[in-house]
Amino acid sequence: MMPTSPKLLIVDDEPQFAAMLENLFKSFGYSVSTAGDEPSAMQVVREVVPDCMILDIRLEKGDGLSILRNIRRFDHEDPRLEEHIRSIPVIILTATGVGMKSLFELEGANAFFEKPFDSKMIHEEIQKLIRR
Repeated sequence: MMPTSPKLLIVDDEPQFAAMLENLFKSFGYSVSTAGDEPSAMQVVREVVPDCMILDIRLEKGDGLSILRNIRRFDHEDPRLEEHIRSIPVIILTATGVGMKSLFELEGANAFFEKPFDSKMIHEEIQKLIRR
């Protein structure tokens, strides 16, 4: 049996940027889902249960901080699923909000990158977080 690809969720409200990230991480061997707002991101989290998330701070509907808080405080009747979702590694990738880095770290973000970004560095960070 072939090993499954790590599941990555990209949350960004800029469709072209999300598509570029999707293609990039698929080329690295990830199974990629995308969402452009908070409601669809939380739906993907519940349905796909990604191994890692890349999250933008500013979204048209909702915001990255709210999504991060919802992930870290996720409630479910199945305690194993609840714990798994609460522990999904979250990488913040944003063009704005560098001053909010410490807040995101306090809320449970695992890593923080600014746009423009080094794809190799993010890929290495994802690998490190998934292996933990």
